[in-house]
Amino acid sequence: MPRAKRPPPRLQRPWQPLRGNHDLTPGVFGREFGALNRTVICAGWKLLLVDSNPGDNPPLAAEQLDWIREQLKATDANTPLVLCTHHPLMPHTKSSLLAGADQVLALCKEHNLKAALAGHYHGNQEEIADGVLFTTTACLSTTRSNFDGSPAKGYRLFHCRNGEIVTEFVPVQERDR
Repeated sequence: MPRAKRPPPRLQRPWQPLRGNHDLTPGVFGREFGALNRTVICAGWKLLLVDSNPGDNPPLAAEQLDWIREQLKATDANTPLVLCTHHPLMPHTKSSLLAGADQVLALCKEHNLKAALAGHYHGNQEEIADGVLFTTTACLSTTRSNFDGSPAKGYRLFHCRNGEIVTEFVPVQERDR
């Protein structure tokens, strides 16, 4: 985990880690990074970072759904909102859709949801559905490959300006990891 706390050398922006399905050793992620579910406010945008583990087949636990409801209740409906989960909420993802994704997205329907960002599916996917940007990102690991067979490893930047969000994939060379 100490290495995971260091962002890539070229990244000169705020970044937020979210626990993945390979980070499940009890207490380790929380000790290094804080709460598994948390809210981040950045330049007028609200990010809800939701721990979707164990993911895949089981839906989010009732406590997690309640936490999302509480955060949304405290959020002005016009605030640009970004929902971050490890497992995709993307309507047409190639794989690994979080069970109950529709239920999670329905919680946000009265809010200004701009994006739903995910990992887990090691491959770059981008989709805009109902005005919401959905993404997954290629793997950054030196020991895993991309599920879509693409060779590029890297991370995503998200540019949030004037109430809009756009994404940029940043490839990383082996020496940068």
